[in-house]
Amino acid sequence: MAAVSSLSWILVAGLAVAAVLIVLLVVALRRSRAQAARTDALVAEARRAVRAAAEEEAAAQAEHLRVATSRAHADALSSYVVEERRLADQQRGELAVRERELSERMAEMLAVVEQRVEDRLRAWEADLERAQHGQLGRSLRSVSLQPSFSRSVAKYL
Repeated sequence: MAAVSSLSWILVAGLAVAAVLIVLLVVALRRSRAQAARTDALVAEARRAVRAAAEEEAAAQAEHLRVATSRAHADALSSYVVEERRLADQQRGELAVRERELSERMAEMLAVVEQRVEDRLRAWEADLERAQHGQLGRSLRSVSLQPSFSRSVAKYL
């Protein structure tokens, strides 16, 4: 019996060692689960931080793009206005040149017309003077012929 009793003590000692190991393993398991929970919380917090940073960066990039787009739009509009002014100035210059050319042509045409009018007036004046001289000559002839005509008529009478 002594052999049984020593065997039972060995089994009890093995059982006690197993129970201690189980307790130690349970404690280690709880610690590792607590560590895993802390790690999971840390990972979740890191994910939230990364997500927030990404959203913040995306918002910053969107704002940057909005500003860049606004500037590009303003630059394009400014370039358009400058080009429109340049074209308007160019057209005004061309119009001024055409207006000057037309004014010069009109002045030349007016000078030609005035010269023609003056020529016609001189011709009319010369015609009038000739007509007046012709009328005067006829009047003088008729006056000079009147006494002879009166004598001729007196003779016949």
